Amino acid sequence: MLPKPQRKWPTIEKEALAIYYCVLRMKLYLLGREFTVYTDHCPLRDMQLKPSNNRRVDRISLILQQYNIKQIH
Repeated sequence: MLPKPQRKWPTIEKEALAIYYCVLRMKLYLLGREFTVYTDHCPLRDMQLKPSNNRRVDRISLILQQYNIKQIH
């Protein structure tokens, strides 16, 4: 469950945060391996390809660049 301030975030931020938390929790198993993230949110697919105008999403994208993620919509 998200804290009250995070519940007001736009959908792209909440879904990017969910990917970040999952990857962070499984960090030891995922570093150096290719893995697939399935998402139903199309803008997340391009998160690592092009910068967005959202600072939170950009920060999460920078952190996730160290992983070999294949995103499928």
